[in-house]
Amino acid sequence: MHENGLMTYFSVMKDPRIERTKRHLMDDILFISIAAVLSGAES
Repeated sequence: MHENGLMTYFSVMKDPRIERTKRHLMDDILFISIAAVLSGAES
């Protein structure tokens, strides 16, 4: 069975931010956001 990582599903997302204002990788932001929601974060 072939396993796909969670980030594989998000790899097709376009980063809407302006190139010169990027400080963090989009993958990192998505991972932190998902981890926070799974941990019960509300805001």
